[in-house]
Amino acid sequence: MNRPRGVVLDLDGVVYRGREALPGAAEFLAWLREEEVPFAFVTNNSTRTPRQYVEHLRQLGIPAEEGQVVTSALCAAEVLRSWNLQGPVLVVGGRGLREAVLEAGYALAEDGDAAAVVVGAASFRLLGSELIPQVDEGEIFAFVQFPQGTSLDAMDRQLQSLEAAVRQAAPEVELLTVASGTAAFGPGGGARASLRMRLVPKSQRTRSTEEVAASLRRVLAVPGGRVGIRTSAGAFNIFRFGAGTDPIAVEVRGFDLREGMRVAERVRAMLEEVPGVTDATIAREEQAPELAVRVDLEKAASLGLTASRIASALETAVGGKSATLFRQSGTEVEVVVRLQEQARRLAQDVLAIPIVTGTGRQVALGQVATLVRDLGPAQIARRGRQRVITVTAGLSGRDFGSAAEEIRERLSRMSLPPGFSVSLSDEYEEQQRANRGLAVGFLLAVLLVYAVMAVQFERLLEPLLIMASVPFALVGAFLMLWATGTTLNVQSLIGLIVLAGVVVNNAIVLMDFILQRHRDEGLPLYEAVVEAASARLRPVLMTTLTTVLALVPAAVGLGEGAELQAPLARSVIGGLTLSTLVTLVLIPTLYVAVEELRQRRRALQPAPRPAVVAGASREAKGSPGA
Repeated sequence: MNRPRGVVLDLDGVVYRGREALPGAAEFLAWLREEEVPFAFVTNNSTRTPRQYVEHLRQLGIPAEEGQVVTSALCAAEVLRSWNLQGPVLVVGGRGLREAVLEAGYALAEDGDAAAVVVGAASFRLLGSELIPQVDEGEIFAFVQFPQGTSLDAMDRQLQSLEAAVRQAAPEVELLTVASGTAAFGPGGGARASLRMRLVPKSQRTRSTEEVAASLRRVLAVPGGRVGIRTSAGAFNIFRFGAGTDPIAVEVRGFDLREGMRVAERVRAMLEEVPGVTDATIAREEQAPELAVRVDLEKAASLGLTASRIASALETAVGGKSATLFRQSGTEVEVVVRLQEQARRLAQDVLAIPIVTGTGRQVALGQVATLVRDLGPAQIARRGRQRVITVTAGLSGRDFGSAAEEIRERLSRMSLPPGFSVSLSDEYEEQQRANRGLAVGFLLAVLLVYAVMAVQFERLLEPLLIMASVPFALVGAFLMLWATGTTLNVQSLIGLIVLAGVVVNNAIVLMDFILQRHRDEGLPLYEAVVEAASARLRPVLMTTLTTVLALVPAAVGLGEGAELQAPLARSVIGGLTLSTLVTLVLIPTLYVAVEELRQRRRALQPAPRPAVVAGASREAKGSPGA
């Protein structure tokens, strides 16, 4: 099938009717623009000027320029000639458009190609994408960040009010678990809390887990703090406020942590403006109070001290340092040396810590340094030897692919300080790697299927004709995914790989029968094709029907967790159904066209001249005289 080099569309019948755009028209035309395929709109309705048509099309979200609109099919040929294309032109709708294409000197793309291009491109553009299908597992997780310095009593009162709000807004909650403080989150987690909610089984509730979570987002709030809600199975890891657990994760890379926090705040504000993105959070948002020791290097040098010597003395006095091991009865006990608690409890006590100089003299820390109260990072994350601040967010009511593309487009417009960069990570990177790997798997599947058929048929062309059913299987799969609201994910892509090996079965049965009757038994071409189509119709339909019916329970997605396998079953059902219907017409038609072409080529070749034997020729000449 030759790819069309240009497209002509009937404006009133294909792009829109009345004042509304037809479904898929804007996506199809956007795809043509991305592929740099020229297209034109033709209409015989001259009540409006081309400029008015262009304005109306742009209002409907359809890309159009004034030179692309022709208000008469008779003038379309002149516009088409200016394209200077080397290949066929696809006509979509309109009876008079074919004549205009032919008059411009172009060949027409086949109608089958037109249907495949229009339907396949439009349905593919309408599909959402994600890494793994969303599964309704009946669990919701909420994390709460309280203001710094919130007491445990105040946190407990707030959590009790949140529990009451959960019970009132979500009667589907069967079990509610609350964790808070340092015991749940480790050092620096005193102002955090989490709520883990388990819902009743899916068959006993009318709302999905995502709908229950959406209702909780509207009622759960903490004065001066933040509340985030997740529904995914791995969401409990978010309570560590780290990366790698949310669908959306933006990495801010740069050395200066303070400037990085300002950039992260801008990224979080941007994420909150993206439709479908929820609960944007900075991974290292919480900062711990600390005492910074600022050493006066000149004074320290005059006394023979260095910053490293002072730091080592402070580490020993405040944090402690292992001095030796005490062994008794086979037991080893580590001996840690440090100041008593009353000698290091207050800031003034720290300034009084003695520092031993190189000459053995003791100097108080306050003589060479000062203490400054500040807020410091509780942790510093690195990736690729660069400091990283991660901004995470969840998704609700939107597929990951479209949200990621919009976020990437917004990130590309952000102005950043020197030395800083921002990029999507985690699930986006995993999705790109998975898509590349599955694309290679699909190509290998197609090549292996073709190789096996070429060996079995001992021919190269007939297996190629059989493989013509694969593109129509992809169109059917895309249509089924779009009709059922299923995203393009790992499971549905695996279904496409399965299709590459399954859809050719019917074509193999049909082609084998045609070759047997036509070439081996000498039946005329048309009779062999008609007999094969009628004789193999029942086996082909039975094979397809049994496969489709076996996949229906998985495609319906009944029961908890069944959504994980539904995309694979739906893609196989859609692709197998459409490819079977097309195969019954396409394979015989292609074979007849190829055989007729072969016959015409044989007819054009000169007949071989008969060989003449020299001895027989002389004997024939001398026979009359005998």
